[in-house]
Amino acid sequence: MRGPEGKRRQRAVTMTDREWERIGERAQAAGMPVSRYIAHRLAGPVETPAAAGASPDLLLRVLREVMILSRIEQQRMANREGEEESWGKVAGLVDEALAAEEGLE
Repeated sequence: MRGPEGKRRQRAVTMTDREWERIGERAQAAGMPVSRYIAHRLAGPVETPAAAGASPDLLLRVLREVMILSRIEQQRMANREGEEESWGKVAGLVDEALAAEEGLE
């Protein structure tokens, strides 16, 4: 069978029996043969939480809680003498880390 990248070849991997069973269960739940499921999961696009099945309501609640904690910490730091610039430095480091993460753009 030829796929979009050419001829498919057999590959070998090593895993425990339990790992193989779990992969088989997940492949069956996805309605895919095990080999296609493995290839799809590992070589396919990186999934975001929304694509992985998280509901929009859950994502909104998580975002809200993170924003609350962020605002509390920002206010705490602003109230400490000489730490006004620290928030910007931390935010910059976080932005750099997020920019380096694969699949978050």
